[in-house]
Amino acid sequence: AAGNTALVITAQSESAGGFDFTSARMISEGKLAVRYGLIEVRMKTPDVAGGLWPAFWMMGETEDTWPLRGEIDIMEMGLAAEQREKYGAAAADVNTY
Repeated sequence: AAGNTALVITAQSESAGGFDFTSARMISEGKLAVRYGLIEVRMKTPDVAGGLWPAFWMMGETEDTWPLRGEIDIMEMGLAAEQREKYGAAAADVNTY
């Protein structure tokens, strides 16, 4: 949908399901497929020092499971600063070029 639309996902410091924080994950499988065009995101990420791992990924739509179906990491920031400087490729052994 075009226009002024926004999805806001906020990590909350509250207990639920045995965890100290709640957040969200959005799965759009079967709802959106992009062949050409533009995906735009504006993100405000939390401090990752407390173990948070903010990320925005796009996955392929084949029947294969990850990592064979492909993945585009638009933004992923879950390592300590010194590790982010050293590592940039996915841990998988396929399509890491």
